[in-house]
Amino acid sequence: MHKLLRKQINRLLKGSQSASADVQEFLSVVNESYEQFESDYMMLERAMDLASDELLDKNASLEFEIQKKQLAEEALIESQGQLEERVKLRTAQLLNAKGDAEKANRAKSEFLARMSHELRTPLNTILGFSYLLMNNPEDPLSSLQKQKVDSIHFSGQHLLQLINDVLDLAKIESGSLDMEIENIDLNVLLENVIDISTSIAEKKRVSLHFNTEGEEHYFVYADHLRLRQVFLNIISNAIKYNREGGSVEISLSNRGKDKIRINFKDTGLGIPEEKYSALFVAFDRLGAERFEAEGTGIGLTISRELLHLMNGEIDFDSTLGEGSTFFVDLIRSSNQPDRPDMGGVDTVITANDDSNSKDKVRVLYIEDNEKNMHLMRHILRFRPNIDLLEANDALTGLDLAIIKNPDIILLDLNLPGMDGMTAFSRLSTFPETCSIPVIALTANAMKHDKEKAMKMGFKDYITKPIDIAQFLLKIDRVLQKDNA
Repeated sequence: MHKLLRKQINRLLKGSQSASADVQEFLSVVNESYEQFESDYMMLERAMDLASDELLDKNASLEFEIQKKQLAEEALIESQGQLEERVKLRTAQLLNAKGDAEKANRAKSEFLARMSHELRTPLNTILGFSYLLMNNPEDPLSSLQKQKVDSIHFSGQHLLQLINDVLDLAKIESGSLDMEIENIDLNVLLENVIDISTSIAEKKRVSLHFNTEGEEHYFVYADHLRLRQVFLNIISNAIKYNREGGSVEISLSNRGKDKIRINFKDTGLGIPEEKYSALFVAFDRLGAERFEAEGTGIGLTISRELLHLMNGEIDFDSTLGEGSTFFVDLIRSSNQPDRPDMGGVDTVITANDDSNSKDKVRVLYIEDNEKNMHLMRHILRFRPNIDLLEANDALTGLDLAIIKNPDIILLDLNLPGMDGMTAFSRLSTFPETCSIPVIALTANAMKHDKEKAMKMGFKDYITKPIDIAQFLLKIDRVLQKDNA
């Protein structure tokens, strides 16, 4: 368009030579203006070309970025799909692994429960009869006989402790060991543990000393039963690995404002430095198996784990040839114990000589193992006022319970045919037997078995091997309540 305009202007300029001066001046201005316009137009055209080129470059770059984004999105979608598949696969693998672990844990628990039951059953008669032989005032043993029977009883107790330790270790590993944290008077607990350990110390001619500062008592937060177990293990080791005529000193001290330290210092052989790292390793006895000292090699392992569950710690110092000091740190508590001092339990069995025919009571024992039944006959000789009724299966026991109306029923849980739990349920439904106190007497030592039985309504739950003195004490208490 502007080229056509240029032609028209050129024609006018050629034809303006004969025109007036005003026309020529006007055409000259138009021509100059057009030249300026033409110059500006060319500059604009060049600028537009440059802008167009730049825009084309940007469009090309944008298209490239869009393509990259599309490719990235496609790759992300594909990656997400692969990730989802991987997550699903890994989740399935984890679920399978969890299922396998739970299955293995159940199998382990079942094996431990079965092992415990099978070992506790013969131990019941071994420990029971050896205890009766050592504590029979009517037919006392000679010194040599007592020594031999005492060896049998000690070995049985050692095997029982091994069973209990293995069960505790398994519970700790599976995280199923419950703790009952309470306020404990350390002085009272340690005095009780020392009393229990005195007889063992005397045999080794080791003296026990409890050093207390004045009359001050120390209190901590811990599980009473488990802390007692820890202290017994440490003192037992201090005696066991001591020299004849040596000593064990127990002392208490403050560890800042929040903790209390219990020190157990012995005069034994000490521990070689190269064996320090293995001291708390399960079943590693540091070569002690070559000597006469009995042991399992897991006592300290269990003690450390139990203390960790009570927010406590255990460590030691040792000098080879001079002895070792084990120390336990626990959280300090208030000065009021949660449980009163009940003192030690009398472990000597005595007969009730003041019983007469008017005081006769009936005890029904439902038990399929003849050796356990035979042991019970001898145990109840210390209670001449008790008539023992016997049944070797649940159905016979139910019939005797209805007919004879006993004062107490002792019930084994692992019976042939109808088991003890089912038999108890039946007893609870009969009007003749529903009010009779029933005590479970079983080799099932797992906590969930006891909890189930107590929830069902059993009066008590006694685990074999029977602690004869405590068993008789429980029988006496039940009969006293029943006659009150």
